[in-house]
Amino acid sequence: MVKVRATRSLENAFRRWGFHLVAGCDEVGRGCLAGPVVAGAVILDPARHIPGLFDSKMTTAIERERLYDVITRRALAWAVASASPLEIDRINIHRASLDAMRQAIGRLEPLPDMVVVDAFKIPDLMMAQIGVPKGDRKVSAVAAASIVAKVTRDRLMIRLALAHPGYGFERHMGYSVPEHFEALRKLGPTIHHRRSFSPVALAYGDIPLCLEEDAQLLDGRRDALAVKGGPFELAYGSAQALPVALPVGTLVPGFDPRTMPAAFATATPGEATTPPALAALKQPIDTRRWLLWSALGIATLVLGWMAWSLSRQMRVPPKP
Repeated sequence: MVKVRATRSLENAFRRWGFHLVAGCDEVGRGCLAGPVVAGAVILDPARHIPGLFDSKMTTAIERERLYDVITRRALAWAVASASPLEIDRINIHRASLDAMRQAIGRLEPLPDMVVVDAFKIPDLMMAQIGVPKGDRKVSAVAAASIVAKVTRDRLMIRLALAHPGYGFERHMGYSVPEHFEALRKLGPTIHHRRSFSPVALAYGDIPLCLEEDAQLLDGRRDALAVKGGPFELAYGSAQALPVALPVGTLVPGFDPRTMPAAFATATPGEATTPPALAALKQPIDTRRWLLWSALGIATLVLGWMAWSLSRQMRVPPKP
């Protein structure tokens, strides 16, 4: 991935339009299996430029620590806020992330005139805002907020590693990596794990059920669901048959085939069963029906063009 430096172009444009205090806001830890999601908000001082601001995911830990010290010294204002794993499980990761960002912005002194958010817009925010896709790579204030949030969360996860040795929190910071999956299998989850995330739910012995239409897709990986000897291995037979992530609506303790769709209950170990929702997408296309509808569409376009041409000819006055 090409490392592109974030710029102050958007912030300077907002200042020319009268928004003098422009804040950047971003969150980190959204896809982790353990630990809080942390949001940062920063108002940079236009008179004190900070060179070398990049997205926190594209910088080394040493570079982030150095930039963290510079940002917290030179910024007009900065703040962080977090949402605990319990809060994430209660309202889902998306809403918890938005709440944390809203709290971080509310803690800024002075409050900003304009907020630039990475990708999202924050509901119920008291000031003007704009969501910029990949804002942490484009806008310096958002990149600064990302670095502040990342360093804050990493320091917290290192402290959790001391309290819970064996999980490797100081290395993977709670993210979905093979080392973390193996620790979950051997040691089980801690109180800092997010039970609403599928790999942790399976470690607890719960089955995530897709009951809410508006449930957010939880971050996860196929191999995270393929716990050795776990219920999904028995139901599906292969990690390749699993969806990438499951929206979790309710957790049902234990594994009971009666709570699963019939296609899962009849599956035997070693036999990959495709979920019914995915099987419907794999139905072959009716070629004749597709050709018929294509022909009708083309005929409609041709007739429309002929009618338009005829009407233009009728409107043109005859030459003298």
